[in-house]
Amino acid sequence: LFHYLLGQGSLTLVELSIEVFHMCMYIIMMAVMCYIGQLFTFKNEELRDSLYNTEWYN
Repeated sequence: LFHYLLGQGSLTLVELSIEVFHMCMYIIMMAVMCYIGQLFTFKNEELRDSLYNTEWYN
């Protein structure tokens, strides 16, 4: 992708750095979303275990 953009010669250094910045932001966003998702899953499993271990369920 970058080779294609650079090959066109239309991208200035600023535009290129903005592209890189956007890509980094996207990667960070994905990582944060995955992390939050894992946290929620972990919490849900804890809640489910505590619910299933009550007297009512047994």
